[in-house]
Formats: sequence, structure tokens, C-alpha cells
Amino acid sequence: MNTDQLLDVASYAGKLLIESGAEIYRVEETMVRLCTSFSEVEDAQSFVTTTGIMFSITVASKTHTKILRVHTRGVDLNCIDKINSLSRETAVQNYTIEELALKLREIENEQRYSFWSIMFFGALSAGGFAVFFGGNYLEAGCSFLIGLLIKAVSALMEQRGLHGFFTNAIAAASGALAALGAHALCPDTDIDILIISSIMLLVPGLAITNAIRDTVSGDYLSGAFGVAVYDDIKPCTIRIRAYGNGPKYLRTLPLHDSQQEIETTANYADFEYRVAPTYEFYRAVLAQHIDIEVLSPIAVRNETERIIDEINLLYSRHKRRMIFLDFDGVLNTGRHIAALKRAGKPLSDKYGYLFDPESVANLGTIIDATGASVVISSSWKFEGAERMAAMWRERCLPGRMIDITERCMTAEEIRAINPDFDDPEMFIGKGNEIKHWLLEHTLEGYRYVILDDESDILPEQRPNFIRIDPERGITEEDARQAIEILNH
Repeated sequence: MNTDQLLDVASYAGKLLIESGAEIYRVEETMVRLCTSFSEVEDAQSFVTTTGIMFSITVASKTHTKILRVHTRGVDLNCIDKINSLSRETAVQNYTIEELALKLREIENEQRYSFWSIMFFGALSAGGFAVFFGGNYLEAGCSFLIGLLIKAVSALMEQRGLHGFFTNAIAAASGALAALGAHALCPDTDIDILIISSIMLLVPGLAITNAIRDTVSGDYLSGAFGVAVYDDIKPCTIRIRAYGNGPKYLRTLPLHDSQQEIETTANYADFEYRVAPTYEFYRAVLAQHIDIEVLSPIAVRNETERIIDEINLLYSRHKRRMIFLDFDGVLNTGRHIAALKRAGKPLSDKYGYLFDPESVANLGTIIDATGASVVISSSWKFEGAERMAAMWRERCLPGRMIDITERCMTAEEIRAINPDFDDPEMFIGKGNEIKHWLLEHTLEGYRYVILDDESDILPEQRPNFIRIDPERGITEEDARQAIEILNH
């Protein structure tokens, strides 16, 4: 089969659907259905917006892709219906690619509504809106004539290739002027009804309906915040409270098109949005500083709080809480190894001895109560920071492992180099490594605790040191002491 020709035909069908005002999900579904009706097609994927098509098919394990730009968009429900029906027929009729292309051209070239039909029924709609808004027969008649003018101006501007924005602006201005003229000639008419009923012809009703249907179907570009769209982040109703100058700012520059002010008091104003809480949404909210508070849903509020906590952690390094953690005799305990041996279970994995679940749980208690991060001071660190981070993830250990301490020379190594050195204890193993890490990574005022079964630490570090029983690991009492050191 001619893969490129099939790509062209499917993209052509998608283009016709978009130009006719079809919903995004319908365009994607129709294109995929057209291609998968051919047995040679192994896979078909589409991504469609109102202005473009990206489509790929896989044939013989080779993927072919086509990108198509769409420049115009109108309304032709008859065209949508016929292409939609054609896509379903292909599954049972076994059309060739050439036959599909011919049928699509026939649908495109079919006689549409005549110019005068469009003019008449457009004007009739304007008259109907006048009645709907409480107007009398005179106002309905005037709206009918104004509707004729608006449709004529719109048709003229479209023939000249004028951009849709300017077409609508000129047509709306013409309709408003005609309404003023009609009111001057017939003072008994309601000028508001004349203008509103006529302008209704320019409201993109189908586009609004499609936007809602696309959002419900998961094609929620209209409910997105910013430029990025994520399949796993769905639009939801978000309520925020603005204080101080926040309400005035949001009224002037809304965060999103869906913004609605639902409550106003002397001290604050509440706003609601129908958006997907993406990364860009949180950035926009946090950019308002203390003037904005997220009220609901609770998941969005909690995520906002988490981001603020992360920012505080980043900018308050001198207040960071850290646990300098040994493994052997702390998480890897004598009692746990003995229990594994008795049960005939493996003692280790690819990283080393397995950790005592009770000791790990008590470590989690410390982290939950303090928000402390973990720096590995164990000899396991010689495996490298990346391997330790991988172990932390795979073993589902609590909190965050952020780093390892760098190795320093021990007292014995100093004595071997220079036996006459006066104070080799200043280079004492883990204590010196921890000291260097703190000096390199933090400012004054940090809080830390050292959990180790050995006491090779510096004298000034003893108030922050908890010696762990290597047989039992971290106990509940050890956890309580660590929390006290880190928080108080």
C-alpha cells in the first residue's frame, strides 16, 4: 500500500472536519478509524488542535508522520456528518485509498447552502433573538433587517480575505450603527434589544459548544493553563482568595479566561477558575505573593503549600535540618540479620545487607516530624551518590537522600604520614567529614543530628550525636531524641 497517500487522505479528512467546525475528539477518532480500516496499518496516532494536525501511522514497523496547518474554520454540519459516516463505512466496504480520496473530494465539492439562504436564515435568527429577549414585532422586524446587514458585511469581508477578528469588529460596528439608526427612526423600539439580538449572530456558538464537549472528552486545551498540557492533570474548579491589592489586580488582569468573582467583602474577594492545576498555574498563583491564597480543592492547596515549603528550604539553607546517617549498626541491625537467617531468607540484595524495617520506620518518624533530609555518612557512600540514590528509591526508604559526605583522612592515616603531628584527632574520620560537608553546603544556624553506632565524631558534635545500639538499630527513644535535637 501507498503509505504516504494514506497519510494524505487521512489528513485531508481531518482538515475538512476542522474547517467544518467538528469537535477535536471527533477529528482524531475519524482519522484513526480511516487508517486502521486497512489491515496493513499496525498503529495510528493523531494530535489535533483547531489550527493544525499531527498524524502518524505505522506500517511494516516503520512510522510515517505528516503535519498539516489549518487556516480557516467555519460551520458545515452536513460535511461533518458525511465524513463521519464515511469513516465507518470503510470498515465494511473495503474502500481503496483512491476511492476514499474521491469520496472526500465529492463531499468537499457538494453544493452548500446558497448565499441568499444564509442571509435569510441569519437575519431570521436575529429577529428570533429579539423575540427571545422580550422584544415586540417591530423590534423583531428591525433586528431582522440589521441581521441582513451584518451577514452581508461579514460575507463581503470574508470574500476580501479579511481576518476574522476584524470581520467581526466591522460587522458588529455596522450592526450597532444600524440599530442606532433604527431607534432614531422608531423611538418606541428598545435600543438594547436591537443591538443584542443582532450581535448574537457573531457569537461563536458552535465553537463554545465544541469546547465544552472537547473538555468533557479529555481534549481540554480550552481548560489548560499556559502552554503545556498534561494528560494526567484534568481541569477542576479552583477557588482562591485575594487580599489587599489582589482583587483589583485580578479584575484588571485575570489569571485565566474562566475567572469568576463569586464573593466580595471589605477585606477580600473570592475567585473561581475552571483550569488544570499545572506547573504554570502554580507559578502564576505564587507570583501574587501574599495577596493570593488557594482555598480549594484541598489537593491543590496542599500542593501549593508543598511548593512553598520547597522554596523555603531552598532559600533558608541555614535553617535546614539534616540527618547524617550511618547504615551498618543503624539500619542494618544484628537482630534483623539473625531473624533473616532463622527464616532462611536472603540477607542482602545487589546493594548490600537488607535494612531492619523497624529501624527504617523509626527513621521515617524522625523525618515526618522534622522535615529533615538525609546525608549518608556510612562507608556505603564509597559506592557513589548515584548508586545510593538508586538504592534509596528502590528500597522505598523514607524522606529524601540529598548527598553523601566526602572522605577525609583518618587520624591513623595522618600519623602514618607524619607521626609527630601534634593533633591528629582534628582529622577524625566521620566527624571531620560531617564538619566539611556542613561548611561547604550550609550557613550558620543549621540543625543536624548524627545517627551512628560508632563515636568517631568531633567534640563539638556530641550534642548532636545519638549513639545507636547496633543490635537494635534506631529505636523509638532514639527517634524521640533526634526530633528533640532537630526541632528544639
